[in-house]
Amino acid sequence: MDKKVAHVYQITFDLGNGRQFSANGNFVEGSTEDEMYAEANKVLNVADRIRSRCEIDLLKGELDQRHKYLSRAKEDLRRIQAKGKRTPADENQITSITASIEKITEDVAEGERNLMMAVAKANGKDVMSQSNTVN
Repeated sequence: MDKKVAHVYQITFDLGNGRQFSANGNFVEGSTEDEMYAEANKVLNVADRIRSRCEIDLLKGELDQRHKYLSRAKEDLRRIQAKGKRTPADENQITSITASIEKITEDVAEGERNLMMAVAKANGKDVMSQSNTVN
């Protein structure tokens, strides 16, 4: 016996960079709330994987920029430290650049974690169990 469609849904997800992912589906008469949530979770998981795939290039670009900033800051620090006699302004720059290097290093580590998570999600790995489920 064929079941009648009781509800039709369309969900659109923004993937960034002008991209979207749309999912259409329906619930048949007699669908339980648990069945509807299970269906919604399937759609969310697919959308998360696709979103992660789209994020990978963006995250790689951001990480590359952070590495460049870190290299520049380290080179600036080496240049100032190599001076024979330093002025108070040089000492202030050393303090400032050292703080920047610490912050950029943290940002690089965070960027690497985010990239690894995006790659794992894009490959279907559950990086944060139950974090993207509806219930």
